[in-house]
Amino acid sequence: MSSFGEELRRERELRGITLREIADSTKINIRFLEALENNDFKHLPGEIFNKGFVRAYAAHIGLDPERMVNSYLLELSRQAEKEKGQMKFAPILKSEKPKRRRSKLIFIILVILAALAALILLRYRQWSIAGEISDIPSAEDGRVEDSRSYPAK
Repeated sequence: MSSFGEELRRERELRGITLREIADSTKINIRFLEALENNDFKHLPGEIFNKGFVRAYAAHIGLDPERMVNSYLLELSRQAEKEKGQMKFAPILKSEKPKRRRSKLIFIILVILAALAALILLRYRQWSIAGEISDIPSAEDGRVEDSRSYPAK
């Protein structure tokens, strides 16, 4: 049983079509066409684009585009299963995520501390202004002298 990429290459070669002709006609980069033929899906831009590439490639060489998309998806799942089997024995590497989480947590804590410091500073200024206002003599205290001079009656 041939793989997806081998089938594409075989059908293209049977028809005497070059990758350059397909690339020129479909406007798909030749690297992506080579990656399809080599079942090297990691070098393709993404699943939606990949399906479009497969459809365009298949239509250009005269194959059923939907059948080839299904064949591509089957090959993709085979590769995923193969990688999953290899991952069971692969060494576990440290992830970068805990470092990122820690950095985000530290940043959030610093923002909260800065906000609390600003709030305390504002409250302190309000209290000190309120204290200064209470030190100003009022007319009710009798301590305010009227500096205006009134004509005698």
